[in-house]
Amino acid sequence: MKKQTFGTMAITALMLLGCGCAVTPDPVPNPNPNPLPEPIHFPIIWGDNELFEEKNTPLAVRVVPSVASHESRLCSQIKERLNNSYSMSVEGNTPCDMQVNVHSEFKVIVPLPQLRMYHNLEIGVATPTGEPLYSVWQHKSEVAEAYSSDDACRNALLASAMRGVDNWMKNIFTPGGNQTFAVSIVRFRIAYYLVDLNFSRMETEQRTLLNKLRKIKGVYDVRIIESNAKNRIVSFRILYRKDQLPYGIASAVK
Repeated sequence: MKKQTFGTMAITALMLLGCGCAVTPDPVPNPNPNPLPEPIHFPIIWGDNELFEEKNTPLAVRVVPSVASHESRLCSQIKERLNNSYSMSVEGNTPCDMQVNVHSEFKVIVPLPQLRMYHNLEIGVATPTGEPLYSVWQHKSEVAEAYSSDDACRNALLASAMRGVDNWMKNIFTPGGNQTFAVSIVRFRIAYYLVDLNFSRMETEQRTLLNKLRKIKGVYDVRIIESNAKNRIVSFRILYRKDQLPYGIASAVK
């Protein structure tokens, strides 16, 4: 009885393999969802995997002011400049590839009615887990003119700060600049495994893929964004350095 069952399974698998029917998977429904638990277990027989698609997608960036920062206009302007073909600003609990941490601070030099202040700005960029991606950028603005209004003085300092931020962002988040990082959606097809009839094969393959991708030099963040049991598809969102992987992730997957 056991031999018959095994034989039936093997014949069915070979018939599926021999029919040559290729299943075209649907596109990833959401390229920036919350990460799925890893690895994901399916009680189905699986086997070797194949990278069949890689597409670039805009960086998802979250702007976060420090607790001590009381200037929200600066963060709002940074978010506006992030929304282009290369990056997009995300809010709340939406997953991100990078986090921009902003510390904005005003200091009074001379009080009202002849108000003079200076403004210190520090911006750090890190992965969602806190790994720094760039050196902390610092900018100091100061006005020689005295102001009779707190808002007028702050506006003058913020205008100076924003000009500095614009120059800093050109090479990081602006299309056409010398951006260091990029994001790819990489998709794998897991084939039926006809030798090792192991119900935890999907779990094994996903763990293997995660470990391989995370060990590639130049990769900084990897998360599973799709696990499709029906079509045997596993997809990852990957943050990587363009100078270390100029041809993308597929060229580094062996």
